[in-house]
Amino acid sequence: MSEAIRKLEIELDVPLIERGHKFEGLTAEGAQIVRWAETILDNQKSLRHTAASLRSGVTGMLRLGVVPTASVAAADITAPLSLRHPLIHVRIHGDLSSRDIETRLNRFELEGGITYVDDGDASRHRIFPLYRERYALLTADDPNMPRGSTASWSDAATLPMCTLPSNMRVRRILDETFARHGASPVAHIETDSLASLYAHVKTGRWVSVVPRRWVEVLGDPPGTRSTPLEDTLDLPAPMIGLITRAEAPSVVTEALQEVAATLDRTSSEIPIEE
Repeated sequence: MSEAIRKLEIELDVPLIERGHKFEGLTAEGAQIVRWAETILDNQKSLRHTAASLRSGVTGMLRLGVVPTASVAAADITAPLSLRHPLIHVRIHGDLSSRDIETRLNRFELEGGITYVDDGDASRHRIFPLYRERYALLTADDPNMPRGSTASWSDAATLPMCTLPSNMRVRRILDETFARHGASPVAHIETDSLASLYAHVKTGRWVSVVPRRWVEVLGDPPGTRSTPLEDTLDLPAPMIGLITRAEAPSVVTEALQEVAATLDRTSSEIPIEE
C-alpha cells in the first residue's frame, strides 16, 4: 500500500499523506483526492446500475435515512417507488439526526434522506418538499373529559412532559415554538423510542407533543388521546422533505427523485380525526 501511495503521489505530483515515524494523516491535497476518489467509485457503481437497468429495468440497493419524526412518512415514498420499480431493494436507516443524514449522503453511504429541509443547501443537495410538520398534544384518554377541537401551546406547557431528546431537531423546533408562546415546559422524561413515549403517556402521569402525521398513520393507540395544537400563525410549520446528492445521481437515485417530485403535500392540511 505504501508503494502504491508513493506511485500515486509521483503520478499526481502532490503529497498525499503526512509522513513521520508512522502515518500521521492526510495532507490537504490528500483529503481532496480522497473525495474525488469516492465520487469516482460512486459513479462507477452508478454506471453498472445504469447498464443493468437497460437490460432488466431499474435495479439496485436504495439506502434511505430518516429522522425519527418522519419515520411513518417513509412508506409514502417506498410504496410508489416499489410499484414502479419492483427490482429496487430498499434499506431504511431510521432514527438518524438531520446532521447524520447529510454526513452519510456526502460520504455516499445513503442515496436519500427524509429530514427537515427549511435550511437545506441547494448547492449540495436536491430538495423535494413532502409536507409541513404540525403537532398534536398526546395525553392519556379520559372518557369522562370532553374532547376539544384544539389545544393551546401555553396550556400544554403547564403539564408534565415526556419528550424526545434535546439533541433532536424536532425537540429544538418544539422548544422554539413554546418560547414564542411565552411558555417553557419541563421535560420529566426524555426518550428516543416511540413505543416508550406512548407507554409513558398512557400511564396518565405525563403528556407529549407529537407530529400529527403519527396520528394520521397510527391513530390513537388504546388508552391515549391526541388533540391538535393550534397553529402558530407567525411561525411557518417546519418542512419535511427528501434530499439527495446534487451531483451525478445513480439510476436508483433518479427513480427516487421522480417519485418524490409527485408527493408534495406542503400546501395541504393533514386530516385529524376528532
